[in-house]
Amino acid sequence: MADVIPVPKVHPPTSIQSDLRPISLTATISKQLEAVVGGWILKHVRDKLDRHQYGSLKGRPTTHVVTDAVHHRNEALDNGKYVRGLRQDF
Repeated sequence: MADVIPVPKVHPPTSIQSDLRPISLTATISKQLEAVVGGWILKHVRDKLDRHQYGSLKGRPTTHVVTDAVHHRNEALDNGKYVRGLRQDF
């Protein structure tokens, strides 16, 4: 359970749907338990993740996906190949 607090993106907010961001306030013990369980799960699945998995992994920020995509695009174009891309966010 969490307390959801609406935080305005712009001042003053004019629309509930687009100008407010929901922030969930959870108990400290819940956050700590989530970190422990998340670390345990990651330890067991990290070697099964694709090397192109970015974000929410230590040392793999989402900014690296841009660098990786540009590298592969340039490499393909240099070799006369076509370039197609698909990015998915869960």
